[in-house]
Amino acid sequence: MIESLRGSYQLLVRKIKLFHGLTPEEAAHIFNYATTKILNKGEILFNKGDAGYSLYILITGEIEIFDGDTHICYLSPGEMIGEMAVVTKNRRSASARAVKESTLLEIDLNTISRFLPPIVVIKMLTNIIFTLSERLQKITSKLQSEGGKTSQ
Repeated sequence: MIESLRGSYQLLVRKIKLFHGLTPEEAAHIFNYATTKILNKGEILFNKGDAGYSLYILITGEIEIFDGDTHICYLSPGEMIGEMAVVTKNRRSASARAVKESTLLEIDLNTISRFLPPIVVIKMLTNIIFTLSERLQKITSKLQSEGGKTSQ
């Protein structure tokens, strides 16, 4: 699967938020250290409380993020999964499972940061920050529309 993606760096740079601002060559360098993970329907990607060494990009399929019996969200192709634990170096704050067969790109940010130019790592971390900020804004808006109060 990863071989079929190698020729699509330019498309991936445009479509996947983690790669925004990267050149196709920089994306290609990341792919040299990434691995593909395929999950069957219902298979767990990670559980709440697991150590978080890798983040994932959903290439095909759908992933549900949940905490116990509480559904949090569904993620679609192109979205990042598990980035919060990687950045904060904390354990996973929720669980993730495949809603249907899913293909993911696994990126161990700590490993690849040793081999990538610092500017590429900075671009990736900036994209992760933007993604986390967007998710926080969505949650805040949802809470406000549901009548919940938020403090800033």
